[in-house]
Amino acid sequence: TLFPYTTLFRSGMLTKNNLATAKAIKAELMETKQFQIPNPKKNGAVMIKYQSYLTQKGLDWLNKQIS
Repeated sequence: TLFPYTTLFRSGMLTKNNLATAKAIKAELMETKQFQIPNPKKNGAVMIKYQSYLTQKGLDWLNKQIS
């Protein structure tokens, strides 16, 4: 069996840097959120970070792919 990450990556839902692809976002399987954090190395300058999340629809899709 494949691990969930491998399934998402091989199906084209995740990029190499773990961000959701446009395909996954358009299918409403994943969403990517942007947030700001202070950069301790740059004297408090703000860094922009992105994190991808599975939606409930994406979780249902992933469960079907794995089982």
